[in-house]
Amino acid sequence: MDIVFCDISKEVKPENIYHFVVDGLKTFGVSINIPSIDRCEVIEIYDKHQRVFKYLGVVVFKDPNTGERAMRKLRARLFKGKFVRMREFFRGEGESTSGVERQGEDFAEVNCSPSLLSERCGSHVVTKKFSYSPAVAA
Repeated sequence: MDIVFCDISKEVKPENIYHFVVDGLKTFGVSINIPSIDRCEVIEIYDKHQRVFKYLGVVVFKDPNTGERAMRKLRARLFKGKFVRMREFFRGEGESTSGVERQGEDFAEVNCSPSLLSERCGSHVVTKKFSYSPAVAA
């Protein structure tokens, strides 16, 4: 399971999310069974009609079963001065950058693929994706 950080600030970089998750999963400062993170992404969504930016952070784990554990451990922690709001991130079939943010029983769609966004919202929504992969950075 991958997770999405909702409503992050525009100053947040993918590296910040990575370090927040890794540090939050340490026990007494020691890295014990920290899940392997494939990559972290910040997705900028701009609605031209409303002139509003929205920023989401996505954490993609190598092992799909570790996202739930990460959400439990990171819940109610401060990240960049705000309490963390996380949800499970569902990816569309065949799309590596689209997803759905689960909210209770409803689904609020967060389509991050430009092709899917224009299909659903029209051409007034523009997205940019910034990624960080710890394997590449090491």
